Amino acid sequence: MIYSAVPMSLVAVLLNSSILSAMLWNVVSPVLNLGWLGATFAVSLYRWAMFRRFCAVPRERQDTHHWWPRLAAGTLASGLVWGTTSVLLFAGGFATWTLVEYWLHRTFFHWLPGGVWGERLHFLVHGVHHK
Repeated sequence: MIYSAVPMSLVAVLLNSSILSAMLWNVVSPVLNLGWLGATFAVSLYRWAMFRRFCAVPRERQDTHHWWPRLAAGTLASGLVWGTTSVLLFAGGFATWTLVEYWLHRTFFHWLPGGVWGERLHFLVHGVHHK
């Protein structure tokens, strides 16, 4: 049955999205947070409806060619909603990390220490960093 993994995946999606939304409640705008969570629940509702419709059809009429596009559409929509997580929910953190990493790279990794041990430490940190 092509929809056999849907119930367990929906439980995982709803549980994980709820946990993530709760963890980011004070970090991300409530509008973005609830909008993303609502989109996750809407896609999950669509996937559940397709699963129920598939199960209601007699086994001899469960044609894979008919149901596969619906399964793929639900899976793709779920992937797109989760993909927006990095843009909508983590964009601020990504920008902050980019600036911090750039600053660390310019000040620490390009610092030229004196002495043999300083040069070895610099190579271990910076040389490996660029490889």
